[in-house]
Amino acid sequence: MTILRMAKIANSEGNLVPAPMFAYKYLLTTTELSNDKGSWFGFNVTQADQIQGSEKAIAYQAKDFMQAARSGDVKVKDEDVL
Repeated sequence: MTILRMAKIANSEGNLVPAPMFAYKYLLTTTELSNDKGSWFGFNVTQADQIQGSEKAIAYQAKDFMQAARSGDVKVKDEDVL
């Protein structure tokens, strides 16, 4: 969560403020790690570009869904898995 908390954007007055969670794209990559007990894959998260144009509409939909889920307006229906 540190990367999300460190992200800043300029507001309409030109002041830097904390960026909304959906303001940036993030790149996830894997990296192989090892020690004398074995090897495994870990991951790295890197902040990429700020969202642009049509991506903003998707970000607003994601934000609206997150708010609805947090408020309890979204109900999850468990379905039988075959």
